[in-house]
Amino acid sequence: MDLNIILGWSITLLAITLLIFFIKVKNKKRDEKTLEPLLKFASEHNSEISQYNSWDKTIIGVDTNETSRLFFIRNIPGMEIRETINLLEVSDCKMVKAERKVKYQKDTVNVIDRIQLVFSFYKHKSEIRLEFYNEDYDQLTLSGELQLAQKWASLVKDIIIKNRELKDKKRENAGTNPLVEISPLSNLEFAKKRKYKRPVKMGYAV
Repeated sequence: MDLNIILGWSITLLAITLLIFFIKVKNKKRDEKTLEPLLKFASEHNSEISQYNSWDKTIIGVDTNETSRLFFIRNIPGMEIRETINLLEVSDCKMVKAERKVKYQKDTVNVIDRIQLVFSFYKHKSEIRLEFYNEDYDQLTLSGELQLAQKWASLVKDIIIKNRELKDKKRENAGTNPLVEISPLSNLEFAKKRKYKRPVKMGYAV
């Protein structure tokens, strides 16, 4: 093969490799910048993010290792929403979407107005809703929000099941622990207690 052709291919491959490397570095820096507020938010609650997702101006993460907490940050026009949820207190999580039918040309199509994660709690605590999408201030076209909401609903449900199993195991262990045996008093200790015990004075009717 001609040396010039080999040299040309080598330069092309090197350029492609460098381009891929720079894209990866750029994406990594962007991800770190995006993740920074969530990491700081989690550290304020003595937590570390073990899994997360970000989209548009929203980011969600969870600490599955220590505190079992979920963290959510969403920026909407004129407001930043921050929410932390103790998953040990959560009894259920489900994805809810609000949609309506719209006529488009000769067909009728479903248009999604809102996508939320709804958290239910033990002890009659009020439910919490985390908004993944709202047509009022998000892009008109969905870009994966529905799939992300389904993913996190499933993920949280798995965590709830694990937390419930851990609670059951703790209860079982507490129930099977042997009672602490109380050693009987020795004869000497019993004699000492008898020695210092004051006699009860009896009263007699006259």
